[in-house]
Amino acid sequence: MTDTMMVAETEQQLGSVLASRIQNLRHEQMLSLDALAKRTGLSKGTVVALEKGTANPSIGVLCRLAAAFSLSVSDLLSYPANGAPGGPIERTTSKTLWTSPKGSQAQLQVSTSG
Repeated sequence: MTDTMMVAETEQQLGSVLASRIQNLRHEQMLSLDALAKRTGLSKGTVVALEKGTANPSIGVLCRLAAAFSLSVSDLLSYPANGAPGGPIERTTSKTLWTSPKGSQAQLQVSTSG
């Protein structure tokens, strides 16, 4: 498997987890798509794309979503506590969020709960 294929697969998995997380949180807080869009300042189309896992959110969009749900970004990206694979991100160790074939990467070094 090439580096590019692994990056694409990781991005797809993260998108899928984020999509499910947003949808679950929105339903838990009884928010409509319109209400979440208003809370975040994003368009309804962007919120729909995020829930479908077809959007590629920037860190700014992740910050808006986390704030709308009263969470930190790391809590937004964490798996729910229902035993999903991987479990929540441990706050005492760094977590690689993505890497590129040319060696770029993003790491979550420190986080606090929302």
